[in-house]
Amino acid sequence: LASAVNKLLEMLPKVAVSTQQAVVPELDTALRMSAGFATRAAVADSVASLCSTCPAAFEFPGASSGNPSVRLLRALYYASERERGPAAKDKMVHAVGVLA
Repeated sequence: LASAVNKLLEMLPKVAVSTQQAVVPELDTALRMSAGFATRAAVADSVASLCSTCPAAFEFPGASSGNPSVRLLRALYYASERERGPAAKDKMVHAVGVLA
């Protein structure tokens, strides 16, 4: 699974912005539905990577709560609050900071 995610992250900078933006709600869904730390960590790592390689993927019109980037930011914040270990919290907080 990790190699598939890495392959996807390598391909995203080469595709249209609309395709990049389609990934953001999927990351939000994966984070909200995750049962374990591994999924939340993978989403946090993906967000941090995408923020540096595809910043336009997070640019949606409007600032409402329906904005996919805002929803993802909230989900990352709540995930950081749920984590128990300091390393896990740090990973989530880092993703929140990068996205913000």
